[in-house]
Parts: sequence; C-alpha cells; structure tokens
Amino acid sequence: MTDPLQGLLKAEFPGEEERYFSPMAIGSTSASKDEGASLILDGIKTATSSGFWDYTDGRIPFVGALSVLIDGGGRARGIVETQRVAIRRFGEIDGDFARDYGEGDRSLAWFRAVIGSWYWEEAARSRREFSDDTEIICEWFTVVRRC
Repeated sequence: MTDPLQGLLKAEFPGEEERYFSPMAIGSTSASKDEGASLILDGIKTATSSGFWDYTDGRIPFVGALSVLIDGGGRARGIVETQRVAIRRFGEIDGDFARDYGEGDRSLAWFRAVIGSWYWEEAARSRREFSDDTEIICEWFTVVRRC
C-alpha cells in the first residue's frame, strides 16, 4: 500500500492496522476505474469479485477489511469496509449477486457473458483454466468514508 493511502486509513481507523487491505480500484482503464468508483460512491455497486490469482500472497478480502477506493487517476475517493465474503463457483453466481455487482444492466445474463469473458481472459493471461467450476471470491462492501 502506498504511504498516502495507508495514511488515510491510519487517520480514520488508528490502531486497526490488521484491518487495512489493498486499495480497491474497479476497472482496467482510467475511465473504467473512474466509473467504478462513482458506481460505488453512488451506492449502485455494492459487490465485486476476483480470482484467487489476484492475491499472490494468499491474503484474500475478509469481513471487516478496510480498503481505500481509488479512481483512474490513483486518487482516494473513499474508504470501503468489507461486509461479507463468499467463495463461489462462477456457475453458482445468482441474480442477487449480479444485481449487487452494479455493472451493465445488473442482470445475471450480463454478468455471465461480460464478466465471464473477462475472467476467461484473465485466467488465460496467468496460464490458468477458467470454467463454471472455477471458484471466485465474492465480496460485498459499504462506503464508510468519502474523500
């Protein structure tokens, strides 16, 4: 974690270093990261997902984790707290999670098509297989501070 971001967590949650987690950026481009931050701050996006390959140190999101939400310019936009974590096979994702995911038309069909394609590409880049049986990390969060 970069020092300014860690400083923000220390200022808001002093003495709770065990809860500090990696900064959160939603998207792969500056524009999509800006959009992702806005969706979260507007309360539309309250969940995200990730592959285990994103956490090479094995430390995955956990209930109570605090992450600085950053936009496409790397600026802090808020602090989010993880409320719930579930490990699910991609094929077990349901419509409730797709809605909470808050992107596209918020449907299960959109999630499976668009996010499934993204996972397939990400897995291929890291020389992994991806299928409906691949476990992903589902994370629900809430904004606890706006910057």
